[in-house]
Order: sequence, then structure tokens, then C-alpha cells
Amino acid sequence: MFRRSIFICLLTAITILSGCFLIAHKKENPVTRDFFAMDTYAKITLYGTEAEPAAESAKAEMLRLERLLSAYDTESETVLLQKKRAAAVSEDLAVLLARSISLHKETGGAFDITLSPVSKLWGFPHGPYHVPDKAEIKNALAATGMGAIRWDSASRQCTLDNPRLALDFGGIAKGYAAEKMAAVLKEKQIRHGLLNLGGNIKAIGTKPDRSPWRIAIQHPDHKNGHLGVLSVTDTSVVTSGDYERYFEKDNLRYHHILDPKTGAPARSGIRSATIVCEDCTTADGLSTALFVMGPEEAAAFWKRHKEEFQFILFTQDQTLYVTEGLLPLFASELSITPVKETLIK
Repeated sequence: MFRRSIFICLLTAITILSGCFLIAHKKENPVTRDFFAMDTYAKITLYGTEAEPAAESAKAEMLRLERLLSAYDTESETVLLQKKRAAAVSEDLAVLLARSISLHKETGGAFDITLSPVSKLWGFPHGPYHVPDKAEIKNALAATGMGAIRWDSASRQCTLDNPRLALDFGGIAKGYAAEKMAAVLKEKQIRHGLLNLGGNIKAIGTKPDRSPWRIAIQHPDHKNGHLGVLSVTDTSVVTSGDYERYFEKDNLRYHHILDPKTGAPARSGIRSATIVCEDCTTADGLSTALFVMGPEEAAAFWKRHKEEFQFILFTQDQTLYVTEGLLPLFASELSITPVKETLIK
């Protein structure tokens, strides 16, 4: 709180990464690192005299967490926990388990880290893709459920009660990695930088000229087009959308964001959900959860938590919803429907 095939990032002056792209700063040459980790392309952009070693340290931190959290590496702690069914876990895995359980409860089950059997049934993330029948989905759903995770925070002991249960932190791990990388950069005295981890953006301070970072939110129907541009400082911007990973069959699109209740791609009426808040872990989890919820439920949830995050939603009927906290920061050529105290009708 690793996502149709791996989306391609154009790592140029304008970097397109899943849901967002950066309008680059041109006045000072940054130190950059481009690499592949956590099933996505990542880019680190830093400024300052210590930017070179800091960038290497931040990259190393993401690669460390990938080895720890991967659902596909047979030697990762996540996979080893699934094999043992019970174990005392590391501090990193403990944090993610606690956050995932909390987000699951807060979002009414919209966020769920146990959907791996269902995702694999559909062929996500890497194929071969398959449209399952109701019986197949029912069988896969029987292997899921956050209630089968017993967690003791004091001892950091995790027990998986369902023998078929498999954990996948793909909906939250990149956000957590961004926060851990930002902490490394803070220790290195980096005051200006930007982390692009797929659809996860972590802005560190301002640009060197003290102006805000300008983040454009990708239009779901136009690869090089955008819904609008956010001006942000020291915050996180995470987007989840139906255009990131999907396949098509019989003129229907099947995307990777699954509804835990149905075991099928969420048909909530939302095309993309962007979360803006201080903590990237929270933003990552909520971008998936709100996409699953749909506009009305998402607005009701925001009303209860509006001090914690803001959102931008683009829906199937081409409506662009923006919460009141982002209105001064978001510029768009499209018509904006503000979300304030009253709920979306």
C-alpha cells in the first residue's frame, strides 16, 4: 500500500514509465542510472556532488529488495516462506506483511497480496495468456485469501494456513523500494532527485533551481499523450491502469489488475488511478485498491482518508476526477471534475 507484457520505457529527455512520465530538467546535467529490476524499468535521476555514489547505493538497495521479495526467484525470502509455510521473517518482509494486512482491512479487501494463483491462471505477468472459465477461477480463488495469513508482529512470525497460498508483493513492493531508496539518498545528503520505478514516482525535494518536479499522467488511450501535469515536491505519485499489462481476445481487453472478489480483471469503470501522497508504499497499494473499488467507492474512501492522500481518476466514460487537494497542482487541457466533500454521483 511486478505488474499486457513488460511495458516499454522510453528513457530519453521525456521518460515514459507505466503511468507517468517526467518532463525533464535541462539546466543542469544529472547523474542517472537506468536498469531493470522488480519486473520493470527503473531510472534514478540525482543532482549534487555526491550523486554518483548515491545513485549506485540506491540501485543496490532496489536490487537487494528484489532478491528478497520476488515471487519468482526460488531463493527469495517470499518463496522460501511459501515453501516452509511458517517462519520468522526479516524486517523488510515484516514491514510489507504488516502494511499489506492493514491496507487489505482499510480498503475492504480491494488490496490483496494472495492473488498469485489467479494471476497465473490468466497468464500474468508473462504469459501464455488464457481466459479461464468459471470453474477454473473458482478453483484458483480457493487458493487465495488474506485470512489465511497469521501474523505475529512481536515475533515477526508468519504462518500460511492455506497450503496453496502464495504471496505476491507486486502491488506494493516498488513503492516500498522507493521509500527505502529515498532513505539511502537522504543519508547521502541528496536533496534533489527523482526515482522512476515503473508507475511509481518518488520526488526528492525540488529540482536544483528550486522549482517543483513536473510529472505528466499518461492518457490510457494515447501512449505519448497525457491527462495532465502535476507539479510536486517531496512526494510520491503512483499510477495503476488497464493499459499497462493486458492481452486481447475476441476484441476484449483483459488487464492485470484483478478484483479479489471475482478473480477476473476489475471492471470498476476506472481506466487509470493515480495516488499522490508522501509515502510511496501507501500510494502503490492504494493505486491498485482504488482502481478495483470504482469511482464512487474510491471517493467515499478518500473522504474518510483525505488527510492522507489525494487522487486522479480517469474513467471509462472519459471523466477526469481530481480531488480538491490536487486542483492547484494539476494542469490539464481536459475538463476536470473536482472531488470535494460531496461524493461522485
